[in-house]
Amino acid sequence: MGYFTDPNNNFTIYDAPKGGGSTVRAWIYYAGTGNLHLESLNVDGYYSGGSDEPRQLGEWGYKLDYFREVPGERVCIKRDPVSRFISCYEDKIIKEGKLNRIGIDPLLDNFEHILKTNDHPHLQNTSVGFMWYHFAPQTEIFGKDVEYYTHVFNLSEVGVGLKSYLEGKWSIELPDIHCRKNSKRRIELTDEQISKVKEIYSDDYKYGWF
Repeated sequence: MGYFTDPNNNFTIYDAPKGGGSTVRAWIYYAGTGNLHLESLNVDGYYSGGSDEPRQLGEWGYKLDYFREVPGERVCIKRDPVSRFISCYEDKIIKEGKLNRIGIDPLLDNFEHILKTNDHPHLQNTSVGFMWYHFAPQTEIFGKDVEYYTHVFNLSEVGVGLKSYLEGKWSIELPDIHCRKNSKRRIELTDEQISKVKEIYSDDYKYGWF
């Protein structure tokens, strides 16, 4: 979540929460060490990087933060905001029990206030609120200009287009993985709820992050 700059290959890759970041970080770790070192989260086949991954990636240039401009090629992974909201709600609220498993309607009706007033600092960047960062519009992480990016991949292209891009940059073959795939969707939004989500993430639709 955030962005990783590879100065040796002159590119930066940005990812938003619930937008393929766990897989990207696993590939970065693999490119640097030759190992995946994944740990099972014991939930629907979810996997995440090992305990050493955040420290190691931080030393290599991975930053958890909001949008910053950088030189060189820029790559990002976008996701439809409704699908991303559902995934984040299922991950953080249902599975991890954050916000006392608040219902969807109360959350949507007072979205920003609830997330920001019941938040805590992220361990990897204490100036960033953990919950707000996960649910924040992609615009806060990618900025407002799609043309800023050399390549924009959809989430569905992570295992093909993005993987090929990274393999070309690093001159290696990356393993086929999908670290936090949600195989059992638990909720379906009503039309009214979808409208509220689209309003909350209106900037993402405005600036092309869908």
